[in-house]
Amino acid sequence: MQCLLARMFGCDYRFVCDAHELDAIWKRLGTDVLLPRDEVASAFYKLSGGDIVEVWASWCRIPCVDALYCRVK
Repeated sequence: MQCLLARMFGCDYRFVCDAHELDAIWKRLGTDVLLPRDEVASAFYKLSGGDIVEVWASWCRIPCVDALYCRVK
C-alpha cells in the first residue's frame, strides 16, 4: 500500500474530515476501496472531470504535517 505524509499533498487535493462527506465518498467509490470506512477519520481526494481519481485516508482526524495517509483508491 502506498503512503504519503500530509505535507506532500498539493492544492489539487481536497481535504475532508466530516463524517457525512467521508460516508458520501466511500458510497460513491463502492467496493473499489482498500480500507473500510469505519477505519477512516480523514482523507485527501483528487477529482478529474468530476470523478474521484485518488483517495488517501488516515485514522488521524486533524492532520499534522507528519500524519500518514495511505492510498485507498
